[in-house]
Amino acid sequence: MVKTFDAYQSPVNYADYFAGVSYSHVMAGYHAKSINTTFATSLQFVNYGNIVQTDAGGNVQGSFKPSDLSWQVTASRQYEERWHYGLTLKYIRSRYQQYRSTGFSADLGIAYLDSANGWQAGLVAKNMGAQIKSYGVQDKEPLPFDLQIGISKSWNMCHCNCLLLYTTFTSSILTMQTLTLKRDRSSKTAIRLRIMQVR
Repeated sequence: MVKTFDAYQSPVNYADYFAGVSYSHVMAGYHAKSINTTFATSLQFVNYGNIVQTDAGGNVQGSFKPSDLSWQVTASRQYEERWHYGLTLKYIRSRYQQYRSTGFSADLGIAYLDSANGWQAGLVAKNMGAQIKSYGVQDKEPLPFDLQIGISKSWNMCHCNCLLLYTTFTSSILTMQTLTLKRDRSSKTAIRLRIMQVR
């Protein structure tokens, strides 16, 4: 039996940076109409170039090519008219000279969209998993778990959008439009209010 699909996509991205660093991303996805589910898989690879290896005295010992790889498999569905949910499973691998590590993790998300009234809300739990093989002989490290909860409201009459975001993993990179209302460094939590103008 041949199943019919609403859409199929397969984008490919490649970026070549300085010093031999490169980034590659290949993704394929399709929507299975018969079960109303969208499936996708992607492969991300970062090559950090050729790095010269030296000892404590600065003597050249050779070279090595560190890299990171992530393979993801995703399934998502729509429930009724306004709800969307999905799950992503990830295999992660890092290689830095003789130090290598692997791990498995999952991302789970649910979103609510009311475009007629300008409301959006979402919850995402990221990096739920564990390190399978640690670098060298040290103990296995926990993955950086992140729980994000957000709600936004837009007004067409003034072309404005207000976003309230709560996250348990605070990134050091924030946009200029973000105002941190509360932050607890010990537990890495933050509540942010962002007001943006829609152009």
